[in-house]
Amino acid sequence: VTYSRNDFSCTKRSDTAGLQAILSNTLVAVKTCSKYHKDRLKAVRETWAPLVENLLLVSDKEDPELGTKVLPFTVNTKAGHCNKTLAILEHFRTEEQFKFLVIVDDDTVLSVTRLAQLLSCYSEDDAFLLGQRYGYMSAGGAGYSYITGGGGMILNRAGVTRLLAPPPSSAACSCPAPETPDDMQLGRCARRLQLPVLHSGRMFQVRAISYHSRIVFDQLLDRI
Repeated sequence: VTYSRNDFSCTKRSDTAGLQAILSNTLVAVKTCSKYHKDRLKAVRETWAPLVENLLLVSDKEDPELGTKVLPFTVNTKAGHCNKTLAILEHFRTEEQFKFLVIVDDDTVLSVTRLAQLLSCYSEDDAFLLGQRYGYMSAGGAGYSYITGGGGMILNRAGVTRLLAPPPSSAACSCPAPETPDDMQLGRCARRLQLPVLHSGRMFQVRAISYHSRIVFDQLLDRI
């Protein structure tokens, strides 16, 4: 007999000190651009962002009021964002105090508490890429798995290190073009570099129309 097991948390909500310790070791990076500073990014700043201890807002324009930053060598594109994501990985590599990296879009909704509970189940030592796992041409054996960027992508330091500084026999992950889909490119790199791609049902991307009309915002905040 088999059954679907609900996701569980390795740290209770009541353990505020434990959850805070995890968040202190986590960098949350938001991909955005000046086009969405006044609406999407403003919504992020007014909802879950104040609960994040270490927040990096990566844009094509610096806005002192919102706190956005332009990382070195980034190229802003209308789609794909591979260049921007690789710049975030490079930035994280220099921030050695952090154990985990969370990359989200500027229209991603999350619960910071549940994010910390999820991270508490994973080690900083065993490399991984975590999120809602999709498959591209996987049935035939020639495809690969990848984490869809809309629901957020999570890596630990070991995972970032493997992507950017793999063994000498393999080349580091790079972008064929600045507008290459970042999530799919990371999936291709993960397959080549044997980086485990892990699925979590707590992280997902759907269109607004896919939600039931009676679901309220507070219920959405209760999921990652």
